Amino acid sequence: MTISLETSAPKYKDNPYSEPTALATGTQTGNISYLRVSLFPGAIGIDFANELDSIFTGRFKNADRLIIDMRGNPGGGIGGLTLMSYLTPGRHPIGYSKSREMARNNISPDALPVFDRVPRSKLALPSLAFKFLGKTSIFLYTEALGQRDWHGRTAIMVDEHTAGAAEMVAQFAQENSLATIVGMKTPGRLVTRRASKLGFGYRLVIPIAAYVSAKGNQIERNGISPDIPIPWSFEDVAAGIDRQLIGAVDALRAA
Repeated sequence: MTISLETSAPKYKDNPYSEPTALATGTQTGNISYLRVSLFPGAIGIDFANELDSIFTGRFKNADRLIIDMRGNPGGGIGGLTLMSYLTPGRHPIGYSKSREMARNNISPDALPVFDRVPRSKLALPSLAFKFLGKTSIFLYTEALGQRDWHGRTAIMVDEHTAGAAEMVAQFAQENSLATIVGMKTPGRLVTRRASKLGFGYRLVIPIAAYVSAKGNQIERNGISPDIPIPWSFEDVAAGIDRQLIGAVDALRAA
């Protein structure tokens, strides 16, 4: 058997990868809305935020229960801020990046510049760049997008491949009791990093800051333990059974 695999050209030279579709929607048993989030594309995530707005003001406008599937999500840019904002009605502290300078000088997180909205237009990028130019440490807050019927009746699915910004979303939801986390423990891979050109097409990527939640917890090396642990099984997959999804549906049926 011969199989031909084709991938599209990468969008970003500094992080070349073939980008899958970031968002997909569906419906599960019991008319539960289902959102698949494969990654958070782009450094700022403008297109991602606009697409998410379109979903939540369109197809999911009347949704009263929601499953967010982030299994296999490797993270990405700051677009996850918009997803977290749709989990809570008000302006809520999420977490901050803690640099070496901040740790050495005992700088309070309250003194950090605040990022509380992903712009919906590229016209906002110059002012955003000016505000955060040279800033390694920033504090993230949700966008205050208002009350939604699915608030308090949300399940987030994660696994051992859910990393980076996706872990940030899961941690925020779990720490603030905004969603039930279902699946497997995440790997604990979330640091702020910087890439430097080495020449000949190579880049050196090094961590420059740790991520700390508003409640003082770090994801790096710790990961997120699910509220409802359900292991992955080859036998189940071979039989066409998704027990993690079944567990998420059951959790929302009882909500």
